[in-house]
Amino acid sequence: MVRALAASESHIDERLDRIENSLDELLEQAYRVALRRGVRYLLDATAGHGSTREQDLGRARDAFVEATAAARGPLQQAVAERYLLLVLLGLGRRNAGPASLARVEEHAMANAFDALRTSEHSHEATTALMRRDTTVLGRLAGRDRRRRARYEVKQAALDSIGMSARLLAEMALVRQTLDLPPVSAPPVEPIVDDAVFVVTVKQDRSGVTTENHEIYNESGGPQVYWTLEAASLWPLRIGSLTVTMSPEPVQAGALDPELAKRVKWAVERGESIHGHAQVELRAPLPIPLTITSQADSDVPIHPYANDEDFTVTMAAGQTLVHIPLWLSANAQCRLRLTPQYVNRTLIEVTCRS
Repeated sequence: MVRALAASESHIDERLDRIENSLDELLEQAYRVALRRGVRYLLDATAGHGSTREQDLGRARDAFVEATAAARGPLQQAVAERYLLLVLLGLGRRNAGPASLARVEEHAMANAFDALRTSEHSHEATTALMRRDTTVLGRLAGRDRRRRARYEVKQAALDSIGMSARLLAEMALVRQTLDLPPVSAPPVEPIVDDAVFVVTVKQDRSGVTTENHEIYNESGGPQVYWTLEAASLWPLRIGSLTVTMSPEPVQAGALDPELAKRVKWAVERGESIHGHAQVELRAPLPIPLTITSQADSDVPIHPYANDEDFTVTMAAGQTLVHIPLWLSANAQCRLRLTPQYVNRTLIEVTCRS
């Protein structure tokens, strides 16, 4: 009986996998069909004239709206919204352009953070890939198969971050067309990073969080993917993110009690706090971020700067945090933003006076 039940359970799992794969394919197909239909009408419109062109643009708009509804993640939403923005501009609806552009920026930024998190918190993605892949992974077995799957998930995440960078760079150019405030663009060169981190986060009954790391080829890539700058008079604006520096000390009420105590203690022992930074998102993210303030590693003004980084958490759904800035001898410091419990950093901001 046990053997029969075990065999039946195995068959149930196989059927569930087939059903899940079929549903995934149907949902993915709806998005792709709508997107391709919209692109076809958009290309037809570029060669058309008069009423024919208007009709093709209208059909393209309907298809891209359908694609945004069928999108299954922030990258798909950003791509569909990008095409919709092009159609709106083609129709001469410049008044609708800023809202559409903002949605592209918001989805692209969300995707970049989410993809980086997936690259290290890759258990679900790895399991899904191993279940679906019958070509590259099919020739491998056991531990080698899982390790290769984790590597493939990492590379797909890097490609996804690269797509976000290109979308944000495009929107920075479109802003000029719409006479919108300028923003910075991330680097669009491909990210080469062969290191694979596998992070497992657990929380016990007392609320204590522990992390477990598996690392393959740790020295295989950069610690930071996007490096940008901000200054007191020139806030950093990239996509839906704004980092504003202020020489004024942060109000204690804007910090959690533990961090407020650390800042007070640092000031009392004569260390210079270089004002603070305000980190703001135009649209909330579904995942928490860790934001770290570091003194310039080459020229710290005090011996504690590198050992006592200020860190705040921007919780999922939160859009505004403040963080003190350490002062270095060259009057600059670094601010790092990345998903919580992730080794690599998505954005490093060099803050200058």
